[in-house]
Amino acid sequence: MIVYEIAGYPGWLVKRYRAQASAESIDALRRLIDLPGAMHPDERALVDNSMAWPVSRVVDGSQTVGVVVAKAPDTCYVDMAVSGGRTRRVALVMDHLANPAEQHVRWGLQELSVHNRLTIVRSVVEVGNLIENMGLVYGDWSYSNAFWSRRSLSTFVIDVDSCRFGLRPWVEARSGAFSDPLLPEGQPVTALHDRYRLALLSLRCLTGSRGMAELTEVPLPEPLQDSALARALRASLTAQSVTSRPSLPELLRAFDEALELTCPGPAPRPRRTSQHLASGGNPDDEAAMADSDRTAADIETNVVGWRSVRTGEIVPAGRALETESTAARTPEPVANGTQGASSEPVSAGATGGRIAISIAIVIVVIILIALIIGYFG
Repeated sequence: MIVYEIAGYPGWLVKRYRAQASAESIDALRRLIDLPGAMHPDERALVDNSMAWPVSRVVDGSQTVGVVVAKAPDTCYVDMAVSGGRTRRVALVMDHLANPAEQHVRWGLQELSVHNRLTIVRSVVEVGNLIENMGLVYGDWSYSNAFWSRRSLSTFVIDVDSCRFGLRPWVEARSGAFSDPLLPEGQPVTALHDRYRLALLSLRCLTGSRGMAELTEVPLPEPLQDSALARALRASLTAQSVTSRPSLPELLRAFDEALELTCPGPAPRPRRTSQHLASGGNPDDEAAMADSDRTAADIETNVVGWRSVRTGEIVPAGRALETESTAARTPEPVANGTQGASSEPVSAGATGGRIAISIAIVIVVIILIALIIGYFG
């Protein structure tokens, strides 16, 4: 897979696949791209701010060769201390969060409070809950699939284009540490298996411990040792059947209780999620949700237009979206980071032709200038 920023569209990435997408994958991508249009505004805001949701397919002729997604926010990047007193700009992923406070200090990062860790981890579980509510299976929760921000205490989940409806074919855990003991090798992944990996990721990020023995014995930080959250997370790991694992709404409620226990000031205003809305709650004020500095209206396609994830409106097509083919340019890899769009594809080969034409024009102009100088010289 190759990921690079689209020329002329800062913050938007082309994620090119190494192999042509299968017919099944193309159908799933079309459904994913269209799905935000049927969501509640509160859910679309979560998609917009916290997920690299695919917004358009990238095609080369009749082949689907990739997707367009939004880049992770700049707040997910920090200057981290490395050897020799130097610093290096890195994207914060869950692998960094799943470390004890002492390691963060060695990296030159301020120690996170228990409350702040809870806030960050809860936001990942909230994304997982939305994915499950939409009938999707993520299947690949791990250390590297979510970015996080120390400034906003938020997360940004990538690789959403790999989600599948209902079941996802077997996904081997990138690390054996995320293998589900109740998922036989080779069997399809379900939302019930997603719950296990999310709970495991949550425990590791909250405790800074990674070993399974430690996770079932080491208590959560004070004052959460005997909290509903500690019981729910460990029940997710020790359940004898996938159906007895706590649901994600249960986990979110436990997170909210834990946040109240660790809140340094007045009790926070209750969070409203898709679960609150389903039970008759009112959504947050639209202005409060409109905190993203990116909108899907920033991009236009050369087919039918770009659907705004926040409003669902189609932005009329004007200037074509230029996605360079690998033959025309060797892209520089960048960190992956959505917003809603049209399921119609964007051509990956169109820009190659434009570049060739531009080069030809430049050559002709140079020749004409040389002739004019020779004539008058």
